Amino acid sequence: MVVFLVNQLANMLTPGPLASRIRVVLFNMLGNRISLKSRMAGGGFIYGRQLSIGPKCFVGRNCYFDLTHPVEMESDVVIGHGVTFVTANHEIGPPERRCGPVKAAPIKVCRGSWIGANVTILPGVTIGAGAVVAAGALVTRDVAASTLVAGAPARQLRVL
Repeated sequence: MVVFLVNQLANMLTPGPLASRIRVVLFNMLGNRISLKSRMAGGGFIYGRQLSIGPKCFVGRNCYFDLTHPVEMESDVVIGHGVTFVTANHEIGPPERRCGPVKAAPIKVCRGSWIGANVTILPGVTIGAGAVVAAGALVTRDVAASTLVAGAPARQLRVL
């Protein structure tokens, strides 16, 4: 219940640097570890208490964090608008209920990476240092450092 109230309050704040700092403080009060040197735009939802964001990061508007398992961002990461971090999936169950038991895994975004707008990152993925994920990509497996990936599912386009 508290998580929902904090998200609602954070999203009521007007855009700007002061509001961004207040959002960081509010989410840290829930037990997350977000650097005060990072910025968070509003409109999103942080569902849980296992978010770790290093210094000099930016999280764009309308991002969603499913924190069934931890999400970690190292320093200097830029997250575009509308990015979804999904740390839980389900196994396929029997015919009477195909949505089986939850299978969760962490997500890690290494330093200097750039995640474009409307990307979805699935459980267990690590995005290497200096990687770029193009807008709209579906990231289902690890992304090597200093590479550009795009598509659904995301595929390497080139080494940077």
